[in-house]
Amino acid sequence: METGKSIDDVADALIRAVRDDLAEMPEYAHCETAAYVPEPVKSFRRVRRYRYEMMGIVYPKYAEENVLIDYGIIEEEEV
Repeated sequence: METGKSIDDVADALIRAVRDDLAEMPEYAHCETAAYVPEPVKSFRRVRRYRYEMMGIVYPKYAEENVLIDYGIIEEEEV
């Protein structure tokens, strides 16, 4: 959970969180990880729960393709 006044305030922390989450998964041990900045969920998606989405990327050392994983972000008011 990250807190800030806007999504831009927490974007760097969210990117680190996604990278760390992927790096901690046993199947991606010893792989490089990255993530795109959060952006609003596109209207064609049927996911109403999330306000923003991010793409996590895993770069396996010996693979023909990278692994892409979607992350959803819920925005809530701080209590």
